[in-house]
Amino acid sequence: KDLAMKTKGILGSNLIPTLSKYGADSALGFCHIQAMSLTDSASGLLGAKIYRVSDKPRNPANRAEGKAIEYLSQAHAVLASGGELRPELHVADDGSWQGLYPIMTQAMCLNCHGIAEQDVLRSTMALLDVHYPDDEALGYDVDEVRGLFVVESL
Repeated sequence: KDLAMKTKGILGSNLIPTLSKYGADSALGFCHIQAMSLTDSASGLLGAKIYRVSDKPRNPANRAEGKAIEYLSQAHAVLASGGELRPELHVADDGSWQGLYPIMTQAMCLNCHGIAEQDVLRSTMALLDVHYPDDEALGYDVDEVRGLFVVESL
């Protein structure tokens, strides 16, 4: 969990100032260009494979599979019934492990992941259409599971 939270901190410490100072269009540019490389850098620094996945990805390369898609399916049901999400840790017979840690939406996330033209500005939607023509990562509200940090042993 510590590795997932450190990665979240690295991404947030870069994204939040950009969003606050320059707005959603610049934040989208940051995410498009730097988010995956920052996550990859965090993996190297923290000594584990760390990446983000979703059942509604913006980038098709981030589509959840296997245990991650199972977790997300259950997570939606848990939240709908008023339950609380908990991370999961899966350990294989060979000693390798995989941790799944939910990424929950916050108010600032809606600038790029909310409802088009209600939460997401037209200019941001235009950029999304250019950079992510197959975008599925819209329509969220606060406190919904947006995806997962997956942390795996090397």
